[in-house]
Amino acid sequence: MKRRHITFLGVLLGLLMLCPAVFAHHGGSDYDQQHPVTLKGTVTEFYWANPHVQVFFDATDDKGK
Repeated sequence: MKRRHITFLGVLLGLLMLCPAVFAHHGGSDYDQQHPVTLKGTVTEFYWANPHVQVFFDATDDKGK
C-alpha cells in the first residue's frame, strides 16, 4: 500500500512538472478575440518553419496604396 502511494505521488509530481511546459506556448493572451481583423490581399509567400508558419501577402488600403 505504501509503494502504491509513493508511485502515485511520483506520477503526480511528474505531471505537475510538465504543466508549465505544456502551457508555455499555447496561451491566448496575444490575440484580441473581441475585435477580429480581416485582411485581404494576394499571397506572395509561405514560410514554413517550426513551430510557426508565416504568410506574406501584398495588400492595398482603401486609397489603393
